[in-house]
Amino acid sequence: APFEARAQVLRDLGLPHAALAARGEVVRIASARNDRRAEARTRVRVAGLLAELGDEGNAELAYHRALALDGNAAEALRGAAALAARRGDHRAAAGLWSRLLAAGSYPPAEAAAYHLALGKSLLAAADAAAARVALGRAASLGDAAIAGDAHALLAEASQREHDPRGASDELDAAVIALTQAADAIFADGRDRAAQAAAGELTIRAAHLALERARI
Repeated sequence: APFEARAQVLRDLGLPHAALAARGEVVRIASARNDRRAEARTRVRVAGLLAELGDEGNAELAYHRALALDGNAAEALRGAAALAARRGDHRAAAGLWSRLLAAGSYPPAEAAAYHLALGKSLLAAADAAAARVALGRAASLGDAAIAGDAHALLAEASQREHDPRGASDELDAAVIALTQAADAIFADGRDRAAQAAAGELTIRAAHLALERARI
């Protein structure tokens, strides 16, 4: 506990390398005690620090070491999946997103985000059929912004399958959903960051509308 508290303080002070060393001590102590869950939790935190420092290779390795100790550790599955996708190993990423979805029961918005990530990875791995299933779930479970992204990716899947009518329909659905998401944010009068996000959604909807017109 003292080393973990120290690691957190060091991180909060903007000293990630020192925090990493302190967390290494926590890993050593947990391993010596054969406390697998505590070691897995700490390895996840080590992975996060490594990722912040730009060492994504060792961060991914740390996530997988955590998963060797606790195969259902959601944070480790999320981190490993995201890093696998970033380095272009989309099949590995899809496998990890699938494991994450199977590992627990999530609120609809969270589940939608995971299905969307899974669908992206499957589409990038050229498995359009499986991507359609994941993206359909994302669209049905998520808010308007998630649904818009899911429909845009479904349009891409249709184009790859040489289905221009299907692509057109999905792009229509994407434009409607993203416009609704932007309108809802503007109507709420939220802070500047939210307003900027709404502006980005509006621009994305406009680009998709242009893409739809070209089909």
